[in-house]
This record gives sequence, structure tokens and C-alpha cells, in this order.
Amino acid sequence: AISYAQAFAEMTAQAKAEGFAPTHVVHATGSGSTQAGLVVGAKALAKDTEVVGISVSEDRGLQREIVLNICGAVEKALDLRLGIGQEDITVIDEYVREGYGVVNKEVAEAIRLLFQEEGIVLDPVYTGKAMAGLVDLVGKGYFRKNDKIVFLHTGGTPALFPYRQALVSLLK
Repeated sequence: AISYAQAFAEMTAQAKAEGFAPTHVVHATGSGSTQAGLVVGAKALAKDTEVVGISVSEDRGLQREIVLNICGAVEKALDLRLGIGQEDITVIDEYVREGYGVVNKEVAEAIRLLFQEEGIVLDPVYTGKAMAGLVDLVGKGYFRKNDKIVFLHTGGTPALFPYRQALVSLLK
């Protein structure tokens, strides 16, 4: 989590060098550490940036509690007093769908879309599910037209291999 707080600082510095400030950072949230680090970073450095965790496993209430507990530990470790509360933690759980590690058509299509359009490979368990959520949220108007969204790719490409048959069948 501390590393993701540092990653948030690095990301905002890079964004500033490119002339923009992210309004949202969207990512997959599972264990809670990634989101906790990002939330601490945002609260400390960019209060106007909303960290949006797309849950890959837990319901919103439980995931927010997990993240909040880790945020407290990070604040303590870094000797910060940011006052992070539930209201600082955005978790969207509607894309868990069939459950953790279960690939569905929306995830498979999001993986294909990003690979075809950007040459970026996502995994079906974490980043693919988060991208499917991001695509759907954009379509639903969750974000405003002028928002600056950063999608944080946290890895996981090796997970493509055990899911290859499911992905191929969903994309036919």
C-alpha cells in the first residue's frame, strides 16, 4: 500500500509534466492494498482526484472496510493524519458479477478492445474486470466529458494462459 501511495505521487508528477491533473484514477480492487495506497496518495496530494476501485471479489461495504483499515495502517506508518473516512473510498461492486476469477463476455470484450486499440494486454481476473467496468461506467455517463481518467494497470498478464479457452469461446 505504501508503494501505491508513492506510485500515486509519481503518477501525479508525470501528469503535471504532461499538463493535466487526473480527476479519476480507476483500478481493480481486491486485497485492498492498491486502493488504500492510492487513496492515501490522493488525500495527501490531490484532494480533487477520485480513486475508483472496481471490485473483483467483494461487495462494496466489505471492500470499503478492508481499504479503510489498510489506509489507517499506511497513515500510521507514514506518520500522516489525513482523516481518511468511508466517504473517501469509492468502490463499485456491480462488476463482480459471477464472482472472483469468473470470466464473462464483458471482461473478454474489454480485454480484446484494449489490446486491439492500444496494444495493451489485460488479465481476466483483475485488470480485465476493471476495464470492463470502466467501459460500462463511461457508457452510463458516470464521468463528465472533460474528466481526465487514468486507468491503473496493475499487471496480471500470466493469468491469460489458464483462462485462454474461456476467453476464446466468449469472443466467438
